[in-house]
Amino acid sequence: MEGERNNEQEAEPRGGADGGDASEGPRRKRRRRRGRRKGSGPEARAGEGSPAAEVAPTSEGPAPEAAPNDAAAPWQALAAGLFSHLDERQVPCMIDGCPNTWSWTAQEQMQAFGQPPPKRMCNEHRAALSSIEDRELPCANPGCEHTWTWTTAMQRKAMQRTGGTVEPPRKVCPHCIAEEKDLADREVPCRLEGCGRHWTWTRDAQLKHRVWARRQAEEDAAEPASGRGGGKRRGRRNRRRRRPDIHEPPPRLCGPCQDKLARLEPREAPCKVHGCTRTVTLDREVQLRAWALLHTEDLDAEPSLPRRMCDTCREFCRSHPDREVACGRPGCERTWTYKTGAQLQDFLAGRRQDPIRLCDECSKGGALLVDMESVAGMEVMPCVVPLCDGVWFYREGLVAVEPSPSDPLPLDRMCDRCRQERGAEPRARALEAELEPDPEPDDDGSDGEADDGGSDDGGSDEADDGEAAEAVADASASETEPREGIGMAAEVEEAGAANEATAANEAVAANEAVAANEPGGTEPSPSDEP
Repeated sequence: MEGERNNEQEAEPRGGADGGDASEGPRRKRRRRRGRRKGSGPEARAGEGSPAAEVAPTSEGPAPEAAPNDAAAPWQALAAGLFSHLDERQVPCMIDGCPNTWSWTAQEQMQAFGQPPPKRMCNEHRAALSSIEDRELPCANPGCEHTWTWTTAMQRKAMQRTGGTVEPPRKVCPHCIAEEKDLADREVPCRLEGCGRHWTWTRDAQLKHRVWARRQAEEDAAEPASGRGGGKRRGRRNRRRRRPDIHEPPPRLCGPCQDKLARLEPREAPCKVHGCTRTVTLDREVQLRAWALLHTEDLDAEPSLPRRMCDTCREFCRSHPDREVACGRPGCERTWTYKTGAQLQDFLAGRRQDPIRLCDECSKGGALLVDMESVAGMEVMPCVVPLCDGVWFYREGLVAVEPSPSDPLPLDRMCDRCRQERGAEPRARALEAELEPDPEPDDDGSDGEADDGGSDDGGSDEADDGEAAEAVADASASETEPREGIGMAAEVEEAGAANEATAANEAVAANEAVAANEPGGTEPSPSDEP
């Protein structure tokens, strides 16, 4: 303070000597005080425009530029004094597992004001991050061939967020996003064959189906890597899992079919094989298919159920295919086909041995003189007599055959020729007796009926004539039509007795009875004549 006072005292006489105004003394003081507040050195005071700061130009060269007034210079000087003990620090890289570091300068530490160091990457990871470019990645949906773009900004954010890992995420392509956005309710046909109704596949259900189908595809893709084995059951499960498709709807019933299925219960039905006394279980699905064929929504309607084979008959047919059996004629090396249906019928009848039959060639040779139309539907059997080429025809219920004969050469298994040689009656006569029509009613009864008819109406005579004509036509047809189950000998016998009157021809006498019914003394009309 004393120094300042002395300077002021010295400045006053100088000012007065120069002829200046005495009032300039306080102004100079104020300027000096302001300079001290702004800066603490002579350089700062010289920068305020003092005469000492100005450099006179010289002839040697241009005048040097004046030093700029740096406002940060005082702060730098103060910081240099306070934080002179700070040095650069090596901070670990923010990437997990990375052994590298990055430098945290003293200036950055001073600006942090004691805060912990920020999270940064080392120079190697920063260089790798700068070299990242856009990448095209496949869609996450199985079966989709489109791609989506993983931009550089997304990769940098992922590296900074996840610790520098560059593993691409699973994402759906824009095509799939737009497709799912455009989904709407869809009408799908009922899965039941023959049903023409539909059910609604909602948008929410479609989205859930897509998620489920993709999950199934992922499990199928990961299953081979988990392990092998499992046999047929694993293979069937894999085939069942490969069926779902993202775009295809699942098989589902319509509303009426679901209601009908809830009412149905398994039912027992007889086996469709003739002679089988077992039953077969018809499940609800079979009954529902039969109801759907009615094309009605009446849940109380009862359809005609399909005929099915029982389990025993089905297994027998599977295990007994058609096979070849040797011909029944001794010395013949040919075979005939034993069909599955014939085997099943023999099995149900209790016959376990193969039947004795002729091959096609032997059947044709033994029945050359037989009208094949007359024996249609009958089995051609060989004669049991050795060296005999004759045949006989068998039909169940029409020809009587002893199941287990005691005689090695039973008569019921011989042809008609061998039977006649042994004094037995040919089969033709027995068949004639069975095929003979029932005898006509007595004349008395017919006369009584005719009398009643004549008393009622005269037109009944014409009706009686028509019935008699039909009887004559039937009798003639029975004579010309061959009978089934008759052998060669029977054909010969029928040819000899073709002109003889049969029981059916007796119907012609009915016309005479009609004429007798006419009242006496009247002549018959032309329509009544035979």
